[in-house]
Amino acid sequence: MSGMVNAITTWETEPIPAERDDDFRRRYTLMSGSISFVELTVPGIPADVLNACFDLQERVRGTKDDPTVPRGAYLALAHVARVLYLLLREGEKVSAVQDDLRKAIATLALPDEAELKKLARYRKILEDGLQRRLAALEQLRKLSVAVARSDSGFAVTQRARTAILAARRSVAGVYVSWRDSDVDQERRGA
Repeated sequence: MSGMVNAITTWETEPIPAERDDDFRRRYTLMSGSISFVELTVPGIPADVLNACFDLQERVRGTKDDPTVPRGAYLALAHVARVLYLLLREGEKVSAVQDDLRKAIATLALPDEAELKKLARYRKILEDGLQRRLAALEQLRKLSVAVARSDSGFAVTQRARTAILAARRSVAGVYVSWRDSDVDQERRGA
């Protein structure tokens, strides 16, 4: 930034060179070096500003055959360099504001160590509770499958008992409950 200010100050120092002598070459080297440095190191500079700088540099540099420096192009290059400097200064202000904003966001977004430990402990508690619930559900599922199997076996057994008792009833003509055992039936005289 100070190099750009130095280049602009040197470029605008009176008397403005009318010919391409050593003073002009020194000023031109300083100005073109500053513009090139800005182009290479600062992203986001509008292309039209840089193109204007390069076009004016070309016009000011001229050819070896023409020893006079075009005064209008010389002053216009100073003006464009000032615009470039103002853009750089505004860019630095915006960058400073963005840095402050980034720092503020970082303090909000990144929890401190104690908070991270609390979150990790809470996560562990939740995971352990979930594992216990899943284990209990798995055991309940296994038990329900076993009960369903035994219930189906029990139902088959009960249907068979009912069928046997119904057959005995029809043979003996005596009412027999399916709950009565064979011993109880014999005592009654069936």
